[in-house]
Amino acid sequence: MKTIRITAAVLVMISVFGPAGPAAGTESPSAKTAVKTPVEASRGKFDFEVAVGLGLTDSGALYDRASGIDSLMDQYVSNYAIDPVSSGEFKKNFLLLPLQATVHYRLSRSWFIKGGLEFGTGGIGSEKTFSVDWEGPVEVHAHDLSTKISYLMPYVGVETRFSAFGFYGAAGLGFLSLSDTSSTRIEDGSYAYTRDDEIHATGVGPGLLLGGKYRIRLGRKTDMVVKLELAYITCGSLKGDRKTEARDTMGATFNESVDGTIYGFETDPYGLGWYRTWELLAVPPSGGDVRDVGEIRLALSSVRLLVGIAF
Repeated sequence: MKTIRITAAVLVMISVFGPAGPAAGTESPSAKTAVKTPVEASRGKFDFEVAVGLGLTDSGALYDRASGIDSLMDQYVSNYAIDPVSSGEFKKNFLLLPLQATVHYRLSRSWFIKGGLEFGTGGIGSEKTFSVDWEGPVEVHAHDLSTKISYLMPYVGVETRFSAFGFYGAAGLGFLSLSDTSSTRIEDGSYAYTRDDEIHATGVGPGLLLGGKYRIRLGRKTDMVVKLELAYITCGSLKGDRKTEARDTMGATFNESVDGTIYGFETDPYGLGWYRTWELLAVPPSGGDVRDVGEIRLALSSVRLLVGIAF
């Protein structure tokens, strides 16, 4: 009977206080009181964004070669009071495809620090033909120009958001690559001359991004982002190589391979007026028909529309 009473008392204590646990009125450790890890603590501070778009870009000083051809043809026929008939067009603006990956860190409810990486690529191709009639065989000057630009630019900046809208600015450093080809053909019936140039050059320069965005909620943690952006990238020096091949119907040929720098300059080959052009040369151009020589300053400015996902 004594054993039964002791066993009954133990069962009563277990039912009241729980199995070998703390005394009534205390709580067991839980996730509510556990210390958060650094990753858990930073959750909600970061968000990520990926966007792709299309922008209309001004080719800047690269257009000097095309405008220089127009000026040269004007000088070539000006003394004879003959206007060439032209077809085709040299284009100044080209389409650029930017791709951005950005991370944001929240400083306050509406202010963020941002950092990211942008890759951009685009090109322009154009051709123009001039026909000059000297009351004999028609002289044809055909020009085919093609330029491709690509770059990689890391950037940092700040962003402010209110409601679904946001505005931002960022600065970066762009690593640019230029590929340029030009082909010239001159013929007047019995004679023809052709020249092909291929240039590859690289440079580094600062970049700037300014824009606004609108976020459209897709899910609990996912938004669609629409961005309107102004971009500017400049480079004060482009260095690389040029390969040139020329030939004519008389059997003459010319081949040249040059490592050097792209120089912009003004020239006046016929003494009829100065115009600006550029070329990749081993040394700066000189002479009485050349002035205002300097390394080409490439400045690309564009307006672009981007669409992306933020999460």
